Amino acid sequence: MVWLHWLDDDVLDKTLISKAIAPARDNLWLLESGGEYLLGLAIEISKKEQLPFDIRDALAKVKDKFDFCIIDTSPSRNLITTMAVVASDWVLIPVSAGEYLAGVGATTTNNMIETIRNGYRLAGAQLAYVVPTFLDRRRRKATDETLQALKQVFGNKLSSPIRVNSRLSDCPAYGQTVYELGDKIGIEDFDQLAEEVLGIAR
Repeated sequence: MVWLHWLDDDVLDKTLISKAIAPARDNLWLLESGGEYLLGLAIEISKKEQLPFDIRDALAKVKDKFDFCIIDTSPSRNLITTMAVVASDWVLIPVSAGEYLAGVGATTTNNMIETIRNGYRLAGAQLAYVVPTFLDRRRRKATDETLQALKQVFGNKLSSPIRVNSRLSDCPAYGQTVYELGDKIGIEDFDQLAEEVLGIAR
């Protein structure tokens, strides 16, 4: 699996992408670049004629080397997000389970993706799941209302939730995954989500 955490001009250069991918863990590779660099990148790549298919075409050169490629972008409608959607087979939309208005955000994001799909006549970029995150059972009323609202809109496209827990929040600080930290709750939640996603993606 390769995880595209940031998208830089190495991704867009089909001759460089294989050199830019670096191993991070067993069976996990990353293609990463500085965040502020993306601000100027969007302007530069907007001058290219092949848009918005550059990321898709670049990944096609290495796709046989990996089982899955995860592209992580913001939910806002911009050039880079559009290119990522065009390059994708499936889309996951994370949403905070404790915020009622987050359901509105998930709907807006899904509508944006559908607009891109229809505009470029894409067979891919289909919604796999809306993923409730930061689920806190101590806030049962707010959580239940949010999950109910999401269920009404997305039906069986609502995945099992990712529960909030302190060990999960520690992962970025330690540079480790929930599996490396041995976080039981996180492992259970992400195992379940992986099983659901694999059931669609395979």
